[in-house]
Amino acid sequence: MATRLDALPKELLSHIAVNSDALSILRLSQTCRTIRSACYDSLVFRELLSNQSNLWAIHSLDVEALENRSWELAQKESPLETPANFVNWLPELFVVKHPFMYQQCWGRFLWDPPQLTAKQMFCFAMAIIAQPHEPMQQLEKSLAMHEDAYLRRDESSKAYFWGLCFMILRVRKVLHTRPAARPYHTAAVPYMTLPTATDIDMRPTNSSYQLPLPFGDPSSPISNWDNWYVTHSREMAKEYLFEGTWSGYYTYFRSFVPSLERFDPPMVQIRFVRRQASHGEPTEALEVAADDGVDGIGSFVVRGSVSQVDDVFTFRGHKAYGDGAGIMWNWKLKLTPLGMIGYWGRVQDNDELYRNGSVWLWKAPS
Repeated sequence: MATRLDALPKELLSHIAVNSDALSILRLSQTCRTIRSACYDSLVFRELLSNQSNLWAIHSLDVEALENRSWELAQKESPLETPANFVNWLPELFVVKHPFMYQQCWGRFLWDPPQLTAKQMFCFAMAIIAQPHEPMQQLEKSLAMHEDAYLRRDESSKAYFWGLCFMILRVRKVLHTRPAARPYHTAAVPYMTLPTATDIDMRPTNSSYQLPLPFGDPSSPISNWDNWYVTHSREMAKEYLFEGTWSGYYTYFRSFVPSLERFDPPMVQIRFVRRQASHGEPTEALEVAADDGVDGIGSFVVRGSVSQVDDVFTFRGHKAYGDGAGIMWNWKLKLTPLGMIGYWGRVQDNDELYRNGSVWLWKAPS
């Protein structure tokens, strides 16, 4: 006869729990008081986080705050809206597989996502990057619904993160279904998976760089996150931009390519270097170039500059094939902790970029 789970020693139940996941623990804790007292414990959740550090680098988790606040917030969950506090907690809630991730986020249609703050959209993007195998059909529908209004025109940082979320979901879907079919298996540049949360460096300066976590204590002033975001972006515009190589993808908007079947190979071997301004006059913008980029079409060069306006660092430039005399597209990318994100298209007479699609560049693993 099989041994009843609640008849096992409490220490053994706790050991089983820390090698499981939080969603299983929550379900087990509802079966009887004995199992709940052994499993539903802050020490269990703390060890559970440590065991799942392959999903998030351990320095990117606010364990203390998770213990004290996330489960308290769970008791106030509303079936009709997405609480702002929950959105701030997305990365931690994902790591412990809190039911909110399925009930209130990926499984719901967000009717007015642009009302979220830049901080919340950043956390959305981080959580999406961290879970490559989680289906998010409702979220994808929300993103598609707002594509024209926000991806095509909005210049705010939160809209750029919204565009990144949309791009990630589309690229993952294509990578999952098409690489084995023609012409994908014959691509000159092999298709590659998107980076995970642990692949992206949150410390661009040095190993002692203190992370003011964007999803930390909800009672902290939002300026803590703003200061961290600006500091990180500023450091990216220094040595970090020029160290190693960058990789990435570009995608097409439906208004430019009506068929979603179009998906090009990645861009690789992008090595940025400083260059002198061609006009020879003093400028506050940082002039940059890359000569050795390669994608599915061929070799390309990148020319442009990084400028700062209202604590936002933006790259404006172009990508040209061959030695620079071939086909050319303009880029407008924001420097963010998740890489360089933005759009490609043609600069119009009013000096604004008409967006044909999205671009995401991230630092390739060293």
